[in-house]
Amino acid sequence: MEPYRQQIEDLLIDEQLGTISEPNRQLLDSLLAAHPDAQAIREEVKAAFQDDRGQHALHLPEQPVEGVFAHGRQKKIRTRIRVISSIAAAAAVLLLVYFRFMPSGSLPTAQPTAPLAAINNKHIRLTLANGETVDLSNSGPQVQVNNVTVHNQQHTLSFSDVPPSAQWATLVVPVGKDYKVNLADGSEVWLNSATSIRFPLQFTGNTREVTINGEAYVKVAPHADKPFILHLPHSTVHVLGTEFNVNTYDSGQTRLALVKGAVNVALPRQTVSVKPGFQLVASPAAAAAQEPFDPKVILGWREGIYIYQNASLQELGRILNRWFGVDVVLDNEEVTSMRFNGVIHRDDKIEEYLSNLEYTNGPAYYIKDKVVHFK
Repeated sequence: MEPYRQQIEDLLIDEQLGTISEPNRQLLDSLLAAHPDAQAIREEVKAAFQDDRGQHALHLPEQPVEGVFAHGRQKKIRTRIRVISSIAAAAAVLLLVYFRFMPSGSLPTAQPTAPLAAINNKHIRLTLANGETVDLSNSGPQVQVNNVTVHNQQHTLSFSDVPPSAQWATLVVPVGKDYKVNLADGSEVWLNSATSIRFPLQFTGNTREVTINGEAYVKVAPHADKPFILHLPHSTVHVLGTEFNVNTYDSGQTRLALVKGAVNVALPRQTVSVKPGFQLVASPAAAAAQEPFDPKVILGWREGIYIYQNASLQELGRILNRWFGVDVVLDNEEVTSMRFNGVIHRDDKIEEYLSNLEYTNGPAYYIKDKVVHFK
């Protein structure tokens, strides 16, 4: 199976069940656009749910998670919806049962106590393979989930007591936040706001593979016998041990700034080697290019600052949206040609920043319903 297929299937299942979060919906859209056979996978999952058994599975109630792991005799069963093609048969055989947290010998009777929808979407969220979600913005320094110990300390996520079998997790960092995760191999990934990562709690195969959508600084632990593979919406990065910043905020575009080490970036039409101190910029509309980068500008977000040079109000608007959760509207077309140099601090108040911008020959503004209007 292709490494991305399981992820696409899981996201499509959540979409059909109506439990997909907005960051995961954006990740799904990116994966569908990036992989030629992804639409076929989507049609298979849709067809599965349109079957009578699939419709029945959609309406099965789910067992509360509380108490499920309290007794050793209870075992959780989470079977996935899987479409199995039969070469000899004209019709596909559909395996559609999708039970979560079901104790052995009983039927599910109630809704989960902590569905994803109940968690504030402004909070940092960790979702494990069994579907249980932890609100890291509200949880304590240590949480026991599905026999795994989750450590949430010093703005960093790590794990202990992880079973040897492969288990996947998804971490979502919302607007205005940043967060770090320590992977099982010793690699470190620091996520910027509006970013998600899907990763295994243990690397069990011959490769170490994770998926990121948004912006992150990745410090890969060297492991010559187990390459590190980072899947992005429109490219794949192959490394052994290195440090780099990756940015996929702009639709269809990949930006990778290599701090040290070596990486190969597999694009749809070519594979490019990036040199330390250079940033690769690639998009479907233009040939891939490398250029030197200023670490203070590219990596400043890790210190809570965004340095911009010759930026338009449209560009500033995208940063204000990710860091402060506001939309930006240009009421006056004349301001579209204005350009600015400066710094945005993550802990600034939006009104304070806009006042300073206006004071330094910027446009007048007003805020209404969390929308910044430049006039």
